[in-house]
Amino acid sequence: MKKFNLGILLVFIGIQVFGQSDIIYPAKGNKVIDSCEITQVKNGNVVYYTKDSLSNVIVAVAINQNGTYIALSNDPDNNNSKSYQSNQSGLYRGHDYDYYNKLYKRAKGSAGFGGFMTIIGLGGSIAGSVMTLDDQTNNDEAAFIATIAGAVLFNIGLPVWISSGVKKRNNKNAMEMTNRNTNLSFGTTNNGVGLVLNF
Repeated sequence: MKKFNLGILLVFIGIQVFGQSDIIYPAKGNKVIDSCEITQVKNGNVVYYTKDSLSNVIVAVAINQNGTYIALSNDPDNNNSKSYQSNQSGLYRGHDYDYYNKLYKRAKGSAGFGGFMTIIGLGGSIAGSVMTLDDQTNNDEAAFIATIAGAVLFNIGLPVWISSGVKKRNNKNAMEMTNRNTNLSFGTTNNGVGLVLNF
């Protein structure tokens, strides 16, 4: 029974790690569609998505995909099959928003994989330890294999999880830096009237 409960827990955690996380803000109605996976955006604001293994289409005013909020507009000339084009024009360290967005998505996938391996490894090690301590279980070989395999998976997954999490955060910050607009205007300062740089 302990093994069954542990297995259910590991499957649930794995589902949460790789769960769908996109959000759609429909044009009609107030109900937000969350926990879905956006597959494509056509004609500016027609969103194709999957939720609970069912595919659907809806007209939306905005989406939040991979942690990035994107306002949509009705643009009938945008008939390409590429999901959507980023309207971010700023640069950060010589690269644009789309460059950091690709790196962010890659790091997010690696972080999810590393987290899943870490959790599975930890679960395997715990299961092996429980089997070893259980006097009624005579299968010491299986307990040893579960403990070793769990330790190996944990030691591989944890560094991947941590390093990918750092890359994910850094690329998210870089994406935000490309959004910052600077402008020079005439206004009041602490020393009187003068030029004000807003960023």
